[in-house]
Formats: sequence, C-alpha cells, structure tokens
Amino acid sequence: MGWLVLGLIVMSIIVYAFSRKKNKADVVVYTPEYSTPPASSTPPIHTTSYTASNDLNAPLPSFSYAKHDPTPALQLDMEDRDPDRDAWEGAFWDAANPFPVKATLKLTYVDGKGDRSQRIVDVREFDEYLYEGMLIGHCQLRDATRTFRFDRIQECINMETGEVVQDVAGFLKKKYEASPEATLDKLYGDHHDLLRVLLYISKADGRLTSKERLSILEHIKSISNDERLDDSMVKKLFQAIEIPSPLAFKQCCGRVAKRVGYDRDLLLVTVDRMVASEKTVNPAEKEAVDYLRKRLSE
Repeated sequence: MGWLVLGLIVMSIIVYAFSRKKNKADVVVYTPEYSTPPASSTPPIHTTSYTASNDLNAPLPSFSYAKHDPTPALQLDMEDRDPDRDAWEGAFWDAANPFPVKATLKLTYVDGKGDRSQRIVDVREFDEYLYEGMLIGHCQLRDATRTFRFDRIQECINMETGEVVQDVAGFLKKKYEASPEATLDKLYGDHHDLLRVLLYISKADGRLTSKERLSILEHIKSISNDERLDDSMVKKLFQAIEIPSPLAFKQCCGRVAKRVGYDRDLLLVTVDRMVASEKTVNPAEKEAVDYLRKRLSE
C-alpha cells in the first residue's frame, strides 16, 4: 500500500514538471522592429551638429546622438493614413559619419512611391554612403524634415546662385570643406589632446567662464588660421569633448609636449591669460598650469 502511494506522488511530480516546461515553451517574446541605437563608445568626428548647453557653470555633458525624425515605423504609419505625406526614404540616424552643411537646393525628385515633385530644401547634413548617398533638411513644400536619396534626384539647382548642380554629393562636400564647421572638425581631430588640456584647466575651478572661452577662441583661431570661428563654436567644440581625469590630463600634457612644431609659448600665454581672468587664482588651476609648464620645458 505504501509503495502505491509513493508511486502516485512521483507520477504527480513528473506530470506537474512537464506541464510547467510546456507552458514556458509556449511563451512568445515580442521584439520591437525598431529601437534607438546605443550611444557610441567613441566621440563623434563632426562636433558641430549638436547644441551645446547654455549653463556655463554646469559640467559639460558628454556627447549623445541627436534624433532627426520619428522612428521609421511611426513615419510609415502616418504616410499610409495621409496620402499627402511623402514616402519614407530612410532613417538618417543610421548614417555612420554625416557631414554638417548649409545649402538651399531646389530638387526635382522621384520618391520611393514613384511620385515626382519639385522641392526647395534647406540642407542640414549629408552622408556619402547611406543608401548610396543622401541628405537631410527642411523641406519647404511639406514644412517638415525630410531625407532625399541622391540617386532619386533628377535635377538640382543651387538657390543661392541659380547654378545647376550636376554632382550633388561633390557640391555638398566642397561646401562643407569650405565651412567653419570643417575647421572645427579638423581641430577636433588634429588637436584633441590640446583641447582636453585647455578644457581641464578652464574647468579646474568648476566652471568655464566667458573670459576663458575668449582666450581659447583666440588660440584656436591662431592655430587654425580661421577668423570665422566664434564663441558659440567654442561651446559646441567643448560640448563633444569629455573632461579628462587628472591622470588623463597629465597624459595629454605629455603628448602635447612631444608634438613637433607646436607653438609652446603661445599655449603658455593662453593658459596664463585664462588663469589671470579671475580675481583669485584657484589652487587646482595653478597646479594644472604648473604641471603643463613643467612638461613643456622638458
């Protein structure tokens, strides 16, 4: 009798475990079709497409992606309901390395649905590789942000000059290369250690003042030979740069000191002006400048 009861208990346990396993297998996990891409682990190349903080006394935030439009899924849904809207041409946040540029173009364009239209677009950025090249800007016809693929542009006119543009990608790239935004990108790439040194010293007392930014502006104008740079561009440049730790600051000083052909005297004049812009010298600023001076004299 006891063995019979024990057998029934064991069978009950086996049946219960099997039913639990089956229920778990029947669960369907839903994965959204679109999701926000993760933030990049490396700083951006183009620093001027993003808005800097207006709070100069707050720590400068680290770089984050800027979204230009609703998600493709939402955009497509709205287009299906409203025939007046355009066919979605692509999510511009997929662009690996977009270039900031300002231009107003009149486009004769055939969209993804095959509809032909003329658009006047205030261009903000372009990418040479996404969908074999495309631009993003404000479409005056729709009064909204739109993306346009280069291979669907049948005719392009530069509204500033009336010139017919045969090579849209080449035209936009040339315009970018002649812009102060290109100068900022070059400064970011060629003088990243120097900029981190200047940022560390200016923020050693917890704030970046307008007088300190003015000294930095004069310095970067001198090394870039571009007088078009202004205070707002200094803000945008530092917006994309992470404030270094004390150890990273020392490493940056060492690399700047080893750089051949750099005007060390100009750098020391700049940091001295930054420190002298305050009525009292902050001990942390003085310590940072003294360390930089020591490394530059080695």
